[in-house]
Amino acid sequence: KSKKNEIEIKDANPEDFDEMLKIMYGNSTESITVENAIRFLTMADMFDIQIAKDRLENFLLSTDFISIHRKYLLAEEHNLKILK
Repeated sequence: KSKKNEIEIKDANPEDFDEMLKIMYGNSTESITVENAIRFLTMADMFDIQIAKDRLENFLLSTDFISIHRKYLLAEEHNLKILK
């Protein structure tokens, strides 16, 4: 059991990580956009946070601000089976 009060998170923007946690817990104060959804998906993959991926996938399913081709590429890249 770790007794650390802090865990260092490398290779992630702290503000983006904070927003992704809010998405994960269902209380994001920032509207999800196509741009930040893509960043958050990358981070969710990096930290293996499936619930964040699920919520971001639902966003991508519902948005018309991204082409079907781009959605397919994202689905392939991030293993989003429903989006695919």
